[in-house]
Amino acid sequence: MERIDESLLYWRGITLDHFDGTSWRGAKKHFYAAAKLTSPAGKRIQQTIYLEPYENSSLFALDKPVHIDLKAVRKYNDLTFAIPSYVEKRMRYTVFSIISDTAPEDTIDREKYLQLPRNISPRIVSLAKSLAVKDNARATIGRVFGHLKSERYTYRLMDLPLSKNPLESFFFDSPSGNCEYFASAMAVLLRVNKIPSRIVGGYRGGYYNEMGNYYLVRQKNAHVWVEAYADGKGWVRYDPTPASPDAFIPARKEGVFLKFQLFFDTINYYWYGIVLTYNVERQLSISRSILSEIKRPSMSFAFLKSGIALYTGIALMAITLVIAAWILTGSAPSREIRVLNRFLRKLKALGYQKGSSEGLEEFVARIPDENIRKVSLEFVRNFERIYYTDRPFLNEDLRLLQEMLERIDDAR
Repeated sequence: MERIDESLLYWRGITLDHFDGTSWRGAKKHFYAAAKLTSPAGKRIQQTIYLEPYENSSLFALDKPVHIDLKAVRKYNDLTFAIPSYVEKRMRYTVFSIISDTAPEDTIDREKYLQLPRNISPRIVSLAKSLAVKDNARATIGRVFGHLKSERYTYRLMDLPLSKNPLESFFFDSPSGNCEYFASAMAVLLRVNKIPSRIVGGYRGGYYNEMGNYYLVRQKNAHVWVEAYADGKGWVRYDPTPASPDAFIPARKEGVFLKFQLFFDTINYYWYGIVLTYNVERQLSISRSILSEIKRPSMSFAFLKSGIALYTGIALMAITLVIAAWILTGSAPSREIRVLNRFLRKLKALGYQKGSSEGLEEFVARIPDENIRKVSLEFVRNFERIYYTDRPFLNEDLRLLQEMLERIDDAR
C-alpha cells in the first residue's frame, strides 16, 4: 500500500464488548446490513494484506475497512471481518479501507455497550462520576481521556497490576500498565457515565519498507484501543495508551540490523508475491528494485553482497518459472467471471454501477427499482452459493445465471 501518516496506522481486527471485571470478550455479532449502516467518510486506501497463520479467524485491515475481496469472508456490523475457519496458512487478500477515526452508525444496542459487572468497585464508580460533565457526553469523554493521558499513568509491559480486581489496582495502587489496562480503564469509566463504549483489538504502527512499498507489522505492534459512541456521529476512536518507548518508532531509528531484516524480508515478500499472484509487472520490477538497493553505499558489506547474490538468483529463477506458467495458463477470465462481468455491465447500462469497495449484495441492495433489485439479488445469491463453496460452475449453473441476466431486461 502507499505510505500514510504514522498516526493513522491502526490495523483493525476484533471488537470486544462484554467485561466481567477481569477480561473482555466479544458477544454474538450481526452480519453487515447495508441498509442500516453508512460507510465512513474519508480517503480510500487499498491494501494487499499477507497474513501469517495464527489461531483465530479474524482478518486484519487498516481502520476502517469497508470491503475485503476474498471468498467466503464474513463482514460484521462492527466493521470487522472473519473467515469460517482459523488462518492455518499464510493468506493474501485485498482490502479497501476509509481513513477515518469514526464509524457511522445510527442506532445501537445501548444495553450491550453499557454492560458492567455487578460487583464493580465503588471506588471506580466514584472516580468515573468525578470526571463527568453533566448533560455533556462529549466533554465527559474528553475528561476521561485526559485523565488517563495525564502524568499519573505510565506505560509498561513488566510487573503489571495483578489482583482479583486488576483495574482497581491500576487506578489506585499501581498506575502503570500496557494498552489493555488503559483501554479497559477508559471503556469502564465511560460506561459508568452511560456512554456506550467497546474495545477494538488489532495492531498499531508498522515499519514502511520503501524498497517493497509495504508495511511490515510485527507481533510487538499488537494493540487495543477504545471506540466511544456519540449520538448523531457514530463510533469514534480514542487511544488512551501513552506512546510506547519502542513499539511504534520508525525503522530508521532502530539501526542497521532492522534495515537488513527489512531488506531480506523484501526478498521474501517478492518470492511469495510473484508465485502467488502471477503479477508480471512485479516480476519485471524485482531485478530493478534489488539492483537499486545494491548500489546504495550502506548495503556494501561483503556478507550482505553474498546474501543478495543468493536471493537474487532465487528471485530470478522464480520470475522465469512464473512467466512460463503465466504464458501456459493464459490470463483469460473464467466462464463464471465472464457471466458476472456481463451482469455488472448490464446494471451499469441501466445506471447502477457497483462501487469498488462494495460487496455484490451491498451493491444490489441499494438499487431503487424493486423489480430489478429482486432479480439482481437472485442472480447474486445463486452466483455466491456456488462461488463461495469453491464448487466448479457446471453448464447448468451458467445457463441458469444467463437466464437471470435476461430477466433483468424483462424487469425494467
